[in-house]
Amino acid sequence: MKKWRNKVSSLLYVSMLIVIISGCSSDSDAKIEVKTFNSDNIKEIYVQTDSQNIELTQSSNGKIEVRSTDKDVTAVEEGAALKVNAPGSSSIFNPKTTTVYVALPNQLYDKVNLTTKSGKITGKDSKSKELNVSGDSGSIDINGFEGEKIVSRMSAGDINLVGINGGMEVSADTGSINISHKGEIEQNSSVRSNSGKIEVELDPVPSSLRINAVTNSGQIESSLESSSDPSSSDKELHAQIGKVTDESPVLSLETSSGTIVIK
Repeated sequence: MKKWRNKVSSLLYVSMLIVIISGCSSDSDAKIEVKTFNSDNIKEIYVQTDSQNIELTQSSNGKIEVRSTDKDVTAVEEGAALKVNAPGSSSIFNPKTTTVYVALPNQLYDKVNLTTKSGKITGKDSKSKELNVSGDSGSIDINGFEGEKIVSRMSAGDINLVGINGGMEVSADTGSINISHKGEIEQNSSVRSNSGKIEVELDPVPSSLRINAVTNSGQIESSLESSSDPSSSDKELHAQIGKVTDESPVLSLETSSGTIVIK
């Protein structure tokens, strides 16, 4: 009887192990679901996931493509908007993290909105008047953005914005923020972190900009040449770049605990 019980227990253990290993397979091992849309009438893109990653790229065939191995992902047109939704998995034996891939044609959209509860958001060469990227936990990595404004928020995780232009509204509760900005900012912008380092590179340097930087616990480092003598200390900096007028935009940098680097 004892041997029989041990054999049953062993079989159950092996069965559960097979199910778990199957659930941990990569995206490449599962069938990829592909949905395509004509981009002519679509002006806004909304992508929302629960625990799935989001990867935004450019399309090579002039169509909008939504790809994922998750069969529960939906993508529907509502007027001039495309809405992609990936709900949480209902399986307890599926701990893998899948990715929702969205490929957009090389054109300017009115708005692109990417939101995840727990996952990574990556984007490359995005074009939209406004790009909104946010998450509760995970990370945000945007490489290349052309538009009027980028809004990025993360509750717990790092934010990396490389090769972007336009205005900025960036915040993180816990995590570092790294920004590489090119060209003119053209509107008031803010970068804030409750706990984490802020690093901003302006290359090329805007022709007209006012900078206000404050840290409560940390220090401020700046290698920018100011058009006027900056008012600064280890924890506060106020500087003017280029030819400043009353209409010049203001870049506000603030962290409660962390270093601010401006270059």
